[in-house]
Amino acid sequence: MRAIILDLGWGNIQALESFLSRIYCQIRIVDQKLAIEISESELRWTDVFIPGVGSANLFPKEGDVHQLSDFCRKCHRVIGICVGFHFMCRSSEESKGAKLLELLPLDVKKLKNQKLNLGYFDFGTQGISKSNKWRMYFCHSYGVQAPSKLDGCEFRSVEASDNEHYIAYIVADKFIGLQFHPEKSGQLGVEFIDSIVRGRVLPTVKSVN
Repeated sequence: MRAIILDLGWGNIQALESFLSRIYCQIRIVDQKLAIEISESELRWTDVFIPGVGSANLFPKEGDVHQLSDFCRKCHRVIGICVGFHFMCRSSEESKGAKLLELLPLDVKKLKNQKLNLGYFDFGTQGISKSNKWRMYFCHSYGVQAPSKLDGCEFRSVEASDNEHYIAYIVADKFIGLQFHPEKSGQLGVEFIDSIVRGRVLPTVKSVN
């Protein structure tokens, strides 16, 4: 399986490339101009990563977003990390009305409680690791609000404060959003992405915990 890292002017590109080299046999880093020139036949077998580490203020202009949205819909799979996940949503309080990819019918909200702002956060899981806990690295002051139900999607939420739940990860067919940084989460991060690539069972829930 091949991977593409979208270089949109933000993100820890080199760290993500090093991380993904443990999973993928071929990795390319491409900017938007090069991305939209890639053939559909190649994209059918390519996973695209939109990196984290950055700000919604760096999101592309609206015309460019339309092209990127079309590009993503042709890919085998799209995986957004942190702010890359936010870019895949339909709206964001951080982006001040900027056009997003709208690949996921979700909204990004500012965290009222900074519990998820920085550090490692445990959430329970089943079936991937010998451990029944995942300790993933979160670093953001915004999160994707978890709905009570979302047809056709499987997601895991974490609680930032009373009655305030945010998505830790979501799998919606070929669109996958991760609020945490797998590239900063050690071997568990590798296992998580490797499980996606190899089609193994991910820890899933269909409603907010």
